[in-house]
Amino acid sequence: MVSATTQADITSADKTGIGFDYQYYFFLWKLLSLEIGQTVGLECKDDVHTDLADDVQILYQVKHTIKTSEKTKKPSNLTTFDIDLWKTLSNWSKVITDTNASRSTQNEQIK
Repeated sequence: MVSATTQADITSADKTGIGFDYQYYFFLWKLLSLEIGQTVGLECKDDVHTDLADDVQILYQVKHTIKTSEKTKKPSNLTTFDIDLWKTLSNWSKVITDTNASRSTQNEQIK
């Protein structure tokens, strides 16, 4: 039986060079910053995630840009008008409701 591709597999950043490098360095920074009882993951639950000792989970959506502001010539921040933000929110909603990852019911989606 061939398993179906999940939305998380489709949107994985490992196919885009500089974005993946940046994400990996962020993961390494989080790994080096771990405290006792914490864990970190790369491309499991999100781009990077940290599970804290008190069962709190922090998901990081890592973005890298080469765009610069025309005025300041500094890197541009992600804003509510950027398509990347809306693509990320769309991808998250698809991951939450992904039937190929056994998330067809509301209870499975919440879990």
